[in-house]
Amino acid sequence: MPGPLHRAAALAFAWLAAALVLACAEAPPRWPAPPGFDDRTVSRVATVEQFHELARSGETGTAVLKFVITDFGDDRRQAVRYLDGRFYAFHDEWYWFRLLNGAAVPGLRYSALAGQRFASVAAATAWASEQRRLPLGLRMVDARLYSDYFYEVAVHRQSRLLGLGTLLYLPARRVGDQHREARWAFELEYSDPVDAGTLERFFAALEASLPAAIADQLSWIARSPAQEALVARLHGRGHALADRTLGYAELALPGELEVYSPGLVAGRVRRLPREPGAAASTLAAAGDDVIWLMTSVPDELPRGVGLLTAAPQTPLAHVNLLARDRGIPNLYVGGLLDDPQLDQLARVHAPVVLLAEADGDLHLEPISEADYARYRNLIRPRRPTLAAIDPSAWPLAYELEALVPEQVPELRAVIGGKAAGFPLLAAAGVELPERALALSVRSYAEHLAPLRPLLSELLDDPRLNRDARLRFLLLEGREDF
Repeated sequence: MPGPLHRAAALAFAWLAAALVLACAEAPPRWPAPPGFDDRTVSRVATVEQFHELARSGETGTAVLKFVITDFGDDRRQAVRYLDGRFYAFHDEWYWFRLLNGAAVPGLRYSALAGQRFASVAAATAWASEQRRLPLGLRMVDARLYSDYFYEVAVHRQSRLLGLGTLLYLPARRVGDQHREARWAFELEYSDPVDAGTLERFFAALEASLPAAIADQLSWIARSPAQEALVARLHGRGHALADRTLGYAELALPGELEVYSPGLVAGRVRRLPREPGAAASTLAAAGDDVIWLMTSVPDELPRGVGLLTAAPQTPLAHVNLLARDRGIPNLYVGGLLDDPQLDQLARVHAPVVLLAEADGDLHLEPISEADYARYRNLIRPRRPTLAAIDPSAWPLAYELEALVPEQVPELRAVIGGKAAGFPLLAAAGVELPERALALSVRSYAEHLAPLRPLLSELLDDPRLNRDARLRFLLLEGREDF
């Protein structure tokens, strides 16, 4: 028969077990998410094959896989998330995609939204583009949904909450008698002011979440001048990571060529100085017709019509995505700045024609100043000449079935370009809606006529040009103001 001591011990054990159960029941899960929601990330890469399944690959075989480290530097809570490269193009997409789908991101300021579900980044971006005011501190930048807060806590704060980077596989390459072995590496954000201690934490977190086949060969590639200075300091001090750090220039092979964004342009060749002050002055003074020659890959795409770098890029490099969006050639040329012809062309800012083809061919030919002037004149935007019109004689509406293609040029000013195109669609055999009507601009002109004196007075008032608040009040109304 158990004595009092045994009964007390049993009661204490039962109380402790119950407390643990209650604590577990009350404590929220570490990664809360709506049922069925998949944020398209994994906490570790188990094999080389899994890396290639998740990574996005370029035409040259380079594969990239972005990662985010939450609670960066906190050994108890830190977690690595590898972002599916087939789903995400930018780091912050993972952050706001979770929040917009009702899934929290641990340790960060903003709470997840309720009542929304988006199947893709594109769907969430399309929704955001239609909102007058965006939640979560988000904003639209060049048709992309962007979080300033995310990059602030990941890169720009002294005590960061997140670690951002990209895991890379660079395949072996041979150009002539030059050879480069295959390499596993990672890079950080261009503006990341990483130091030795922070770099050690990045290595430790990645090595713990990668298979030995990758972790044992992992190195870090510096992107910016500040990061290259850290590489030099590590080598100078004989740091333990010195042999695992390098710059992109060390990966270049003379004669190697990679076209990331093809295109055909004409412009003036300019070389960007490496010294920051001189580089800033050159960028500020350059026009919009520059074909840039650069030692390293910039963080932002400068104003110009083409970019050639002496260091390799990655398929998801921010500058490459921008170049594709703007439709300008972007390529890497090994030994670029050792080419005497390019050096001479850059010294005099000579005009050239540049053709970068998707299959990896590059053609760059000097042209005369006269030919370049003719080219610039041909591409110069021209303001259309508009003839005065009298809408009072027009019908209020047109039946589109009664119109013929020959009327299209004159109808554009009457019913607008979209409606004026219907006769062309009908002639091509496209079935039109039954009894389709197009309203002419006559009604609008008659509505506007008595208001013209007031509008003229407003437009001539200098206060309207000076004060954006006044313009907003006038155009949007008192309630929105």
